[in-house]
Order: sequence, then C-alpha cells, then structure tokens
Amino acid sequence: QQMSGKGGDMERKQISFIHKHAKELLIIAAGNPAAQRLSPSQFDALGAVLTGAQGTGGTGVQEEKLSLLVPWWRGGAQDSVAIADLVAWMLDALPTLDQSASGRIGGAISPNLSPPRAFGHTSSSDSQEGSGSERNGVFTFANLYKLTLIRSPTELCPSAMNVDKACELLLERTLRIQHCHDCYIYISAPMNQVIVTGCNHCTIFIAGAGVVTVDNCERLKVIVASRRLRIANSVDSTFHILTNRQPILLGENHDLVLAPFNALFSECLSFWRLLKIDRSKNRWSEPLWVSRSANSVVLSGGASVPGQSLMPPQIFFCITIPSNTPQAAGSMASQANPCPLPPAYASALQQKHKQVLDLRKEIADTEATAANCKPQLQKAIQSKFKEWLISSGNMRQVQDLVHMEHPGQEGATRSSWS
Repeated sequence: QQMSGKGGDMERKQISFIHKHAKELLIIAAGNPAAQRLSPSQFDALGAVLTGAQGTGGTGVQEEKLSLLVPWWRGGAQDSVAIADLVAWMLDALPTLDQSASGRIGGAISPNLSPPRAFGHTSSSDSQEGSGSERNGVFTFANLYKLTLIRSPTELCPSAMNVDKACELLLERTLRIQHCHDCYIYISAPMNQVIVTGCNHCTIFIAGAGVVTVDNCERLKVIVASRRLRIANSVDSTFHILTNRQPILLGENHDLVLAPFNALFSECLSFWRLLKIDRSKNRWSEPLWVSRSANSVVLSGGASVPGQSLMPPQIFFCITIPSNTPQAAGSMASQANPCPLPPAYASALQQKHKQVLDLRKEIADTEATAANCKPQLQKAIQSKFKEWLISSGNMRQVQDLVHMEHPGQEGATRSSWS
C-alpha cells in the first residue's frame, strides 16, 4: 500500500531531490567544496533533510543519529568515509520513486515493542514500523493502514515499574507518526515531542506533549494538548487544541478548522501538570502565520491568517477516548472535559446534552404508555443507530474496538452488525 495524497507527493519530491543531489548534500555537510571524505558528525548534519526535524525538543535529549544507519559507523566507529562510497550507499538505501515509502532511510525499526492492543493493518509487508519500537529515545509509528491503535504510558514503556516512572521516562522521548492512512491513533501518555508527517484521513489524539508538529497532512482530526503547536503545509483538517502559546501556521495551509480541546479524558490532568500546561490559558483561537517577504520573516495574526477558520459552536462536540484497561460503565459515563470551554461552546454543548435528555425521556414515556410497542421501538432505534454508524464512517472503529476487547472473534463481531 503506497502512501497517496499530499504526504505521498511530498515524500516522492524529497526522495527525487536526494537522488539528484546526494553528492552536493554531502559536500555541503563537509563544509569544504574540495572534501573527499565525511565524518559521522558531519553526516548527522543531514538528518534534518533525510529524516525530518531533529533536535532535543527542549529537554536535552538528542534524537537518533543518522550515522548509526550507515554500515561503516554502526559499531560506533568514527573513521571518515569516502563521499563516493556514501553516495553509493544512499542511492542504494533510498527507495526508487515507484517504491513504497517503507524502504526509505531510517525506515527499518527493530521490533523491541509489539503492540499489545491494536487492530487493523500495516501498509507494508514488514510490520515492524507499525510496532511503535523505540530507538535512541524515539518511538515511530509508520505506514499504518486502517488501524486502531491505543497507547498508554506503561504500554509505551513496559519496563517501567509503574505509571509514574513511565511518564517520567516519556517526558524525554519523541514520538513520530508517519505516513499513516485511515487510522485511529490514541496516545494517552505525556511526550516531550510529537511529530506527525504525511498522514491522511486519520484521527489522532495526543494527551499531552511539549511540542507537537503536524506537517504535510490532509483530512486529519487532531485532538492535542501541548505547550507549542506547529502546523505546516496541511489541508482539510480539524484541530481541537489546548495550548498556552499561539498555534504557529507555516507554509501553505488550506481549509484548517481550529476548535477547543474536546476529549473526555480526565487522566490528561496529571500529564498537563508534568508538562506545565495551564488548562486555564488556552490560546487555541489565536493562530500566528509565519511567512516570508523578500527580505524578512512576516508574522500575521487574527483574521489575516490564511487557510484557517474557527469551528462554529453549534457543531462542536466532545469525544470519549478508548482505553486498553477495562473501565467501569459508571466511570466512563462520568468523564468530563478537563479543559474549560469558552462560554459559547459550553452553552452549545449543554444544549446538545439537553436534547439527548429530552429524547431519552420521550422514549421512556413512549415505552411506559405503549408497552406492547417496546420491541418495535428498540428495533427502530438500533436500525437508525446502525445507519448512522455506516454513514458517518464510525462502523469500522466500533468493530476494531470490539475486536480488541474480544480477540479472535472478528467474524462474529462483524456478523452481529449485519
């Protein structure tokens, strides 16, 4: 399954550029036009080009070094290597333009951590990239296709003694979600940095992070709490946001919808305390567009920010976050949005809640006055609910979650909805 859409086009352009200019890139990294050899540290400078944004994310933890992927340096050797040899290796390691993105440099992830509870498919015959393995402080979920994935702190760090220790470790970790299509991904854990690139038609929940970057994505629904949020070159996506700084928009964005944080997930509160996210100071509606003029960088705010709009309160609603841990029905029903809402959104939500209560009362009154009609009424309600699940595209997620709760019963699950 090849990545399609905007993310796939961008990756193909990047690969084409590296194929054409590999030698020039290495000479630039060497810092000398006459250079014939390159050191590991010089090769690492290409990381931002070949594997995406790098850095410490503000915590002092360096992400994986690109030189560790090179055969001559895998054992920690520091000898310089001929640029001609490095060019040959790069061209061999990179996929050709008609190959799947799963063959790119940095794509193979050692399967140290398998998904404890997930249902769906990976888009590569080798599912290692979908395992969420950690290497050098970086977790990677890549090339996932039609998959529902849930991760808690202890599932990301199974060696941790308890949840608190797992959260402490994750505050120094980076998570990458790359080239996923038609997935539901729930990261119910605090992270130092989350980078989402090249994803299409996904719902992604990030309970808390220091920095979140979304780049070259389309048709996403992102629920995110972070100290800083950056969105670049993305289209037709909705962001439910809690952030204490203005969301930064970069590049060319189109049809972005910004809205307040909407997850019914009280565990977020402990994550936000660790990350120093203040839920009372949400700047979700104050995007800042960073662009370039001929001689300078231009910052634009307010109504002048192109490619975005604020969600009308009338269509705002909250969502429940699934968990791999069994939850009592009462505790799930009592979950509330831990992030205070602007008055207009809170009022609209209360109105929806009142409509649901009125409908329940009407159904109860009908059952009480016409007991012989109860079976027909229940059948009609179930039929309409099924129609809504199918028309809204939520049927597959329900089936995935049921299958995760009862492994090995996929056929029975699907037939029960037919």
